[in-house]
Amino acid sequence: KTGKFKWYMKDPGNPCSINSNNIKSIVRESSGNLWIAAYRGGVIYFDIPSSCFTELSRISESATSLQSNNIYSLVLDDYENLWIASDRGIDLYHKHENIVEHVNTIDEVLYLYKDQHNRIWAGVEDAGLFQYDKRKHTFVQKYDQYINFCVRTIHLDQNDNIWVGGNNGLSFFGIQDSTFINYSQADGLPTNLIMGILAIGIELDRLFQRSYGFLPLHHPDIQYQQGSLCELF
Repeated sequence: KTGKFKWYMKDPGNPCSINSNNIKSIVRESSGNLWIAAYRGGVIYFDIPSSCFTELSRISESATSLQSNNIYSLVLDDYENLWIASDRGIDLYHKHENIVEHVNTIDEVLYLYKDQHNRIWAGVEDAGLFQYDKRKHTFVQKYDQYINFCVRTIHLDQNDNIWVGGNNGLSFFGIQDSTFINYSQADGLPTNLIMGILAIGIELDRLFQRSYGFLPLHHPDIQYQQGSLCELF
């Protein structure tokens, strides 16, 4: 460990280099190696000991390859199968069998999220929030009477409330009582475009909404009303 960053860039002269510089998502498997989502680059596997990148990509018209090379988000499940979100839907890569399965061919899927109960959620362009149904082996739309807009990020807090961000600001949905609140620029956000939510701390589980140039703070145990979104620091 040197305390320094090492840059990995696309190098056409190096067959082991990463094939794209447009990285959207990274997940780490139990071995410590990485799965990387690349827009126009497919899914990339990084073997850390060898510093070599290998590619899982779409082969034209093949039913056993990715639906698209435009990948937005990745999630590993408990079996270390890789869920893949792209502009053509959701694929599932069974690593041990080396098989790609097309699970959903719904609209452009921007985000995948595994919650503390091991449920898998999907945020879809202009279609809202979807949840994986194990029995049906497909993703089904959830709470569409409230969340029917572009969803770019998802988080379940310690009270199992759903937070989603997208093009309409930050939205809160209380599953138990069906409370829905949407926070926008009128409530203190500098922009309605929310790109990510980061929860820190096991006990406090405070939420930071990553928008452009702004880090608002929200505590899940405080009852906020619309118009009084955040504590700034």
